[in-house]
Amino acid sequence: MPWKPLIAAVLISLAFPPPCGAQGNVSSESSAAVREKAIEALIQGDYERSLEILEPLAHAGDPIAQYVMGYAHEEGLGREPDLEAAVRWYKRAAEGGHLEAMVRLGEMYALGYGVDAQNEELAVRYVARAATYGYPLAQHFLGMFNLWGTLGVARDVPAALSFFNLAADQGFAPSMSIKGAIEMTDIQREALAAEMNETRDRYAANQVMDFETQQA
Repeated sequence: MPWKPLIAAVLISLAFPPPCGAQGNVSSESSAAVREKAIEALIQGDYERSLEILEPLAHAGDPIAQYVMGYAHEEGLGREPDLEAAVRWYKRAAEGGHLEAMVRLGEMYALGYGVDAQNEELAVRYVARAATYGYPLAQHFLGMFNLWGTLGVARDVPAALSFFNLAADQGFAPSMSIKGAIEMTDIQREALAAEMNETRDRYAANQVMDFETQQA
C-alpha cells in the first residue's frame, strides 16, 4: 500500500511533537481529533483526503500538520512533488518548534537539496537547535559532524562522544553502536579484527566450489 511513508511521517510527528509552548494557534485537543481523521484517511489509502484535512491545521499554525505537509510535498504523496513548497512547510514547522522538521532542514541545507544553495552554517544550526531539545537523531548527527570534522565543525572525538552518549541514553541504537566502537580498547579492537579475519577466511574457504554450482 502506498500510504505507509506518509503514515510514518505522521507517527514521527506525533512521537516527537513541538517543544512545550510552540504549538501554534490551534488547540492541542482539536488538533489531535482532526489528526485522527487524517490518519484514518491515510490508512484507507486516501492521500488527498488526508492532506485536505491536515492543510487547514497547517495554515492555522499547527507544526505537526506543517511537517506532514512538507513531507507530502517532498515525496509527492497526495501532491505533486514540490521541493520549494516542502522547504517552506518545513521552515514553518521548525519555527513552531517541530524537531524532525529542524533535522530535515539541516539535512537539506547540508546536501544543497531543495534549497537555493548548500549552507553548512544553517545545516548545523538547525540540527543543533533540535539537539538542544533532546531529540536523539539530532544529537546523533552532531556526534557524526564532530567525529568526521565536517560541515565546518572541527574534528573533536570527545565532543562527538558526548553527543553520542546523550542519544544512546535515550536508546538510540546507531549512537549506542558508534559509542561502543569509539570506547573500544586497543586489545578489543585487535581481538575484533582477528575474529573478523578468521570468519572471512573460513567463509571464503567454504565457498570454493565449481562455477556451475554458484549460479543462481
